[in-house]
Amino acid sequence: MLPPPLRFWLGAVRQVNSIGAKAWVDGIASLRVAVELHECSTVFTDYLLIVHEMRGTAQVASFEMILVCESCQAQATTIMEAAAYLRSGTCVTDPCAACGGTTRPLVDVDTYREAFGAKISG
Repeated sequence: MLPPPLRFWLGAVRQVNSIGAKAWVDGIASLRVAVELHECSTVFTDYLLIVHEMRGTAQVASFEMILVCESCQAQATTIMEAAAYLRSGTCVTDPCAACGGTTRPLVDVDTYREAFGAKISG
């Protein structure tokens, strides 16, 4: 029987610098167990989008997504379950808190698909 995956909750990550990114990449690469990333903050998700080695072989379970209002351009965040979003390409969003307008993801689903690859869990 395989051991359960090592799960990281990354919602509190508010800053990543190059030294931290390098240490993370080296650490993830050294693990010999399945890894899941949960509630990746927007900062961490940004790094996943631009530094593909940040994910390594880990699966992204959920991530914080930036939503933008189509009317007033206000931004908000929501936690998105990666597997469901990447399969469907759509998400249900709440109306804008500022004006009641329609919100949409700031980054398109194809960008997330490229960054997360097939490594999604759920």
